[in-house]
Amino acid sequence: MSKKTEKELKRVRGRMLISMPHMADPRFYKTTLAVIRHDASGASAIIFNKPSKSLIFSEVCLDMGLKCHPKWKNQPIYYGGPINTSQIFVIHSSDYHDKDTMNVAPSISITSNKAIIQTIAEDKGPNLFKVAVGCAIWSPDQLDDEIEGAWPRDGVISWLHTDLNPANVYSTKDNWNDAIELYSQSMASNILKRLEVEDAKYNF
Repeated sequence: MSKKTEKELKRVRGRMLISMPHMADPRFYKTTLAVIRHDASGASAIIFNKPSKSLIFSEVCLDMGLKCHPKWKNQPIYYGGPINTSQIFVIHSSDYHDKDTMNVAPSISITSNKAIIQTIAEDKGPNLFKVAVGCAIWSPDQLDDEIEGAWPRDGVISWLHTDLNPANVYSTKDNWNDAIELYSQSMASNILKRLEVEDAKYNF
């Protein structure tokens, strides 16, 4: 792969990754992720469409020695990725901010500490949020290659990427199917527009 500038390397930070339908890795099959870092040192992201089948917020509070407000006891915990599986990440709206909060996109931030868990447990947390365990991490250039299908991937693209917005992130519905469909519609629309422009050049 040719060398990329720092600006190019950061191009998918704050965007939504959508796994391709042929993704074979079961850890990422039919997933959508929020990219929180993408630079010369690599990339990291949080999966936000896969709720745990067994873990709920009250259990997290119990492990941390916190009393959980009844409103949030059965709040699902999401599978955030296969790395750092003992670390909790909260994807949340921008009405909450502390020293560890990282702004990712408009109305979408990430905080990973006990303080935000405590505020949620006390029903004083952000208006919108998802709690996830674990994250996804890529080494330098790895995500670039997976997006571009660069050597040695023989042209196989693993990820699509598009705008990251609150409607996708905070929905309790698994948005993978919708994300794939909307991306396909957008691509088809762009192709038609380009064809119309090309056609106009030759119709005097």
